[in-house]
Amino acid sequence: MTAVAQVYTKTNGDIPSMIRAILTPANLSAAPLKLKRPYHYLVSSLRATQPTIRSMGALANRQLTLLGQPLFLWDTPDGYPDNMDFWAGTILSRWNFASYVASQSSATGEITFDVTALVALGTPAAIATQIEKMVFAGDMPAGLEAQITGYLSAATVTAARVREAVSLALSANEFQWY
Repeated sequence: MTAVAQVYTKTNGDIPSMIRAILTPANLSAAPLKLKRPYHYLVSSLRATQPTIRSMGALANRQLTLLGQPLFLWDTPDGYPDNMDFWAGTILSRWNFASYVASQSSATGEITFDVTALVALGTPAAIATQIEKMVFAGDMPAGLEAQITGYLSAATVTAARVREAVSLALSANEFQWY
């Protein structure tokens, strides 16, 4: 706070300068992690996997209800809680959603997640690297990447195995928090 006060005094209250003083790399890395609310988890999972979506309404309503955050059903005007304690009991439904998204291969369902390009990479390491790019924007922790590579290496690389590896990435703690 002292640094912000100094910037305030020095710049005569220039708000952008004060925000820069607050949003330093040191302050951001020291900030506590937040568990994604179900809506944010659903959207970030879909953004990561980029499936073909045929029915977002049904997907959002059914899946968000299963995740514990049905749309427009919070009674008070302040919205769903934004704290970990409220959402801590949703981990199993998150894992189920990750499995649901990754397993959708039928062209007749709500969504289709095509893993053809991942399978074509051929090697577990190359597939894990691509999953890292898709799900973590190239910033997957080394331990998790090793686990996913190990999982892919434990058996023949098939579409089903790749889908399971993507599901593991979406289920990882590192993807659940931001």
